[in-house]
Amino acid sequence: MRAFNYRSWSKKISRLLSIFTIASAATFTIACDTGPSLHDLTKTEAANGVALAQYHMGLMTLHGNGMEQSATQAVDWFRKAAEQELPDAQYSLARALLSGEGVKKDLLEAEKWYRAASANGIVEAHYRLAKMLLQDGREEEGLSYFNLAANKGHLEAQYELGVMNFFGRGTSETYVSGNKAQADRGDLDAQYRSELIENYGNLVPCDYISAYVWFELASSVLDKAAKLQKEMVLYQTPTGEFLIDRFGILEGKNRATAWLKENSDVTYWLKETME
Repeated sequence: MRAFNYRSWSKKISRLLSIFTIASAATFTIACDTGPSLHDLTKTEAANGVALAQYHMGLMTLHGNGMEQSATQAVDWFRKAAEQELPDAQYSLARALLSGEGVKKDLLEAEKWYRAASANGIVEAHYRLAKMLLQDGREEEGLSYFNLAANKGHLEAQYELGVMNFFGRGTSETYVSGNKAQADRGDLDAQYRSELIENYGNLVPCDYISAYVWFELASSVLDKAAKLQKEMVLYQTPTGEFLIDRFGILEGKNRATAWLKENSDVTYWLKETME
């Protein structure tokens, strides 16, 4: 069972209370058939410098909720809120700068705001920053953010760390060559594994037990983690040896159980669609 995360939920409750305050005022004015609309109330609060209102104006403008859709104006609102250190806005601004939606693409500034959002506890920012750093060849720092995201319960980060440990330096050459042969014959699963080997291989030393641990943690939600874990456990070399024996599996299970106990306050995260 997933544990309650006080910090995460306190933030959510705070945001909900702010939204409820605006919504309650809007309901009252509608009932009285007078006064400003919900959009007008949010816009007024945003114009008065309220960061949360600015962030919600960004979301409303981005999606065209109650107003004309404009990614450019949305980025302007996100920037105003981000400069007041609102973590969600910092993340949304970084995402826009990375994709170039509503603003000129700027990887350096995107990294700056991902770092800010990460420092303010946005788990998805840990993960996105890790991906950016790895793609830029800054492997050591990128891996540190992968571990940070994984240890905060980011399921994709856990899965990808499992992949890195499975296909790390020193992994079974017979497995890799056998998988390539399957991929060349058109096996879609093998082609997928070949892509993983190309993208994540050799980043860290091969460690099947650590791979088992990360797959075990992610497999509660991600089927692909369970599938790759099973592939690793069942594979036998031509000489009949397993990549990970029963003692390694037992150690992996024990380490995963210990991680869950030590991190009982973790809230689990998938790739988010935060805007």
